[in-house]
Amino acid sequence: MTTKEQEKQKVTLSVDGMSCASCVAHVEKALRGVPGVVEASVNLATEKATVQYVDSLATLDELRHAVADSGYSAEAMDEVDEEADQERLARTKEV
Repeated sequence: MTTKEQEKQKVTLSVDGMSCASCVAHVEKALRGVPGVVEASVNLATEKATVQYVDSLATLDELRHAVADSGYSAEAMDEVDEEADQERLARTKEV
């Protein structure tokens, strides 16, 4: 493995607010415009964006801001999963 390969990160973002193919194109363009992004793919049906980036050039916050600047909201899937787990736990405690 080269140093460049080791520096690449892959993240899946949950993207809210998309309703059409044009929305997908806007989000993909915004993500690809972030310096350090190698690949960005957005799926309308699952409302997810998969982004591969060089972690020394781009950050998760920059990716989220790019999506927000294009008119949508995004969270890393592990953060979304954690929030869902906390909500499930709170509901379980109520019962």
